[in-house]
Order: sequence, then structure tokens, then C-alpha cells
Amino acid sequence: MNNEKLKTKYPSLFDLELHKSCSVSSRIVNIGNFWEWKSCPLVAGLSAELDRLKQEIALCQLQPGHDKWTCLLTPEGSFTVEEIRRRLDKVALHSPSLPLISWCNDIPIKVLCFVWRAAQGCIPSDIALQSRGMDIDSTLCGTCIGEVECADHILMRCSYTKLIMNKIFEWCGLNKEEFNNVCELLHFAASWGRCPKKRIKLLCICYSLLWNLWRIRNDILFRGASTTICRGIENIKALAYLWLKFRGNGRVAWYYELGMEINSKNSGSD
Repeated sequence: MNNEKLKTKYPSLFDLELHKSCSVSSRIVNIGNFWEWKSCPLVAGLSAELDRLKQEIALCQLQPGHDKWTCLLTPEGSFTVEEIRRRLDKVALHSPSLPLISWCNDIPIKVLCFVWRAAQGCIPSDIALQSRGMDIDSTLCGTCIGEVECADHILMRCSYTKLIMNKIFEWCGLNKEEFNNVCELLHFAASWGRCPKKRIKLLCICYSLLWNLWRIRNDILFRGASTTICRGIENIKALAYLWLKFRGNGRVAWYYELGMEINSKNSGSD
């Protein structure tokens, strides 16, 4: 009642209630016999609490029909995952420790989940596996052999990664940026520019970049298949194009238009 459970509001009386699963309507209908107690509340010194409870229930007016739950997050009273996500994103904006993930439909959910885990350092890098108790021969990066292989090194700081990222930013017509971790790249992409359509295209490119860098690392580690920088760049471009073409309602008409549209950010809105 009044958005509060009676058992929470009157815990002592609830302990004495014999039928704890009873409904409020059953107590209102049976006016002559409100409750069946294990022991008398008056003897337990709960007369004042019992009077308050009776007064509150006397004011209750039942409506015909079945009981229903309403969600306070939406004006319609219906629960939606979208609204929950929006509320969580608002919290994340004010918390620098949480990654700013753009959950747009143009990007596959498996990629979004991967980026979300990578931003928190939870992907199975060598250093992460070692921290979980696995016996790792060497935690050095298998590509550059210059630093321990953590999530941020694989996707941001590795020399191979930097070469590819610089080429991708050059293709998009953006200045070269130095990112120390995945969260910095995600914040940059999510807040870039003033045109929402072009921002989505840049997000797809950045998420494709992270996903392909992880795949390249796994191919080298598990299959012994090395990927040239040129091939890696083309794979990133092609994957971003496919997402926008077939998941984003055909936002780009041609493969080579993608980078050109990002490059024309100062020419006005789409």
C-alpha cells in the first residue's frame, strides 16, 4: 500500500500473522475477523501499531479487475529494457570509471559486448589469464614484444595497433590521436562532431577497429596467420561498411563513400 509492503511497514505484526501470503482484499472483506494471529498483538504490546494498520486498511478502496504492476521509469507505466539502458547510460556519463558504450543497432551485439568487456580489461589477454591463475609462459605482447599483453596494450598501445589506427584516422580525415586505453577511444567516438549520423559512422569504424584488432591477434596466436597492415585496414573498412549497409538501413551507398563522409564533417550536416 502506498508503494510500500505492509510486512516492511509493520514487521512486528507480520511476525504474528498466521497466513503470511494473505492479500489485503481478504482482510477488507472479512471485516469481522481481520487477522488470524499466532498470539494476540495486544498481549505483545502492539495495540498502537495494530490500530494504525486498521486505519490504513480502512482507507483502502479496491478497484475491480486483477492486480497489476506499474513501472515508474516510464509515463505509461510499462517496463522497457531501452529505458533501463538510458538510465544506466546517464549514470555512466557522470562516472569516469565506467566505459561509455554506444549501444547502437548498427553494430552486432557480440561486438558491443566484446568492446564493453575490453574497456574493463576483462577480455582473455595474457595478463588477465595469469591473474586468474593460469600458467602463462610469457605475458609479453606477441606482436611487438615490447610490453605486457593487457587489453589496453593489444587494442591501443601496441606499435602494430598504432600504425593501423593512424591509417584509419587518416582515411577518415581526422587528426592523429593518442589513446592510453579503450575508454578514451570510446569517449572520443561517442562525443565526436555535431552530426549524429556521421557520429554513428565513426562509431562503427572504431568498433570495427577494436574487433578486427582482436581477431588479428587471435589469428597470430592460435593459427600462426599473420595479417599485413594493408589487409587489416581493408578488413576494418569493409566490416564497418557492411554494418552500416545492411544493419543501418543503407546509410552508405558505396564502400569508398564511408571515409569521405566522415572527412566532410565541416561541410554541414548530412
